[in-house]
Amino acid sequence: MPRRARLAIVLALVAAVVGGSVALAQPPVFDVVGEPVAVTAERLDADLSGKTVALSGAVTLRRGELSVRAARVDARLGDGGRVAWARAHGGVRLEHKGSHAEADEVEIDLVDRRVELRGHVVVGRGATRVEAERATLDLTTSRLSLSQVRGSLAPPSASSAAP
Repeated sequence: MPRRARLAIVLALVAAVVGGSVALAQPPVFDVVGEPVAVTAERLDADLSGKTVALSGAVTLRRGELSVRAARVDARLGDGGRVAWARAHGGVRLEHKGSHAEADEVEIDLVDRRVELRGHVVVGRGATRVEAERATLDLTTSRLSLSQVRGSLAPPSASSAAP
């Protein structure tokens, strides 16, 4: 990414700082594979030469129906200023269309289209709740793999069962 484009991103981020908090919900600045990501955090640090961004303090990221909350998020920017890789840590919680996941750390590789959740992983939807030490989600195939699993799988509710 040209230095001028990186500088424009940082200037837009700095202009969004209000009362010590980064508020990027209007308009979104980051672009992840064509979709905007709204960001809020207490602090943002950017290394323009290294194409890295660090968000800390009550970080919230929203993209469509996906929401991520964490104490800190570190990201690497790829070509065109798009986020290519990110790691969230510190009480990470993801929510998407009625499902949720929690972990100590979540790493997202948008180039390889893979998400890894590590440490005290909890995945749930409705009454189903599964705990694991590690989970991997392939974003291309939507396959979820968990290791060291324990929990409960709830049957479909009577209202969603076919007659």
